[in-house]
Amino acid sequence: MDFDNFIPESDKNIAFRNLDVEHAYDVYKLNRSYFDIEINSKLFTNTLPYCILRNQFPYYWKNAKHYVLWINPIFKNFYNQKRIIGIIKNKFINKTIKYWENSISNRSILTVKHYHIIEKI
Repeated sequence: MDFDNFIPESDKNIAFRNLDVEHAYDVYKLNRSYFDIEINSKLFTNTLPYCILRNQFPYYWKNAKHYVLWINPIFKNFYNQKRIIGIIKNKFINKTIKYWENSISNRSILTVKHYHIIEKI
């Protein structure tokens, strides 16, 4: 997908990984309960409210880097959309970015609130 042609408001439910990445992701999430526990334990301590990391299983982008902002479930009620957008914009200040939260039907991780962020390169 080309960064300039991607419109999060209309395209955000389209998952587009290259085949190798999609296969690795499918293998990784085979054990659903382990997958959810591992996400929480690898991302957070009890005091870390959120983190932004490069996506381990990125969507395919011709000219962008793919990140994910993860919200610690302990703090999920504190982070509304306005606050989350503020975090993203502050972290990527002076960068050209697009961000979105997948619709529920397109989320493979339901237990941790997260936003996708792509940065144009």
